[in-house]
This record gives sequence, structure tokens and C-alpha cells, in this order.
Amino acid sequence: MTKENEKKTFVQVISGAICGTIMILCSLVYVILGITLNFWHPGWLIVFAGGLTCGIVGIVTNTIADLKQIKKEEKDKE
Repeated sequence: MTKENEKKTFVQVISGAICGTIMILCSLVYVILGITLNFWHPGWLIVFAGGLTCGIVGIVTNTIADLKQIKKEEKDKE
């Protein structure tokens, strides 16, 4: 089975939705501040911070999912 055929887990779907929302909001804030306050040059840091935030969200959600899976496997062994 290839990666393209694998179904996404609940955590992956939620993580993707959160990251998509974060990036859309960051992009909107960047454009609005750029147009209204001419905040283009330092404003790109907003998009950079959004990318870092998405990375953190991905790490946290995947860690929680992995811990739940380990706990479930340990419970099934008993």
C-alpha cells in the first residue's frame, strides 16, 4: 500500500484543519497590515510565526495521538 492510499487519521485531519486556519489568518493579517499600515517588511514575520505555530501544533497533536495509541496497546495486552 502506498502513502497516497492510506486514510488520514482523525488527528491528522484536525491538525491539518488547525494549521490551515492558522496560515489563512496569518496571511490575512499580513495583507491587511501591509495595505493599511505599509507594514510589509517586518510584517512577513507574521507568516513565519504562523509556520512555526503549525509545526508546534503538528508535534503536539502527533505526540498526543502516539501516547493514546501506546496506552491503548498496553491496555489490550492486559
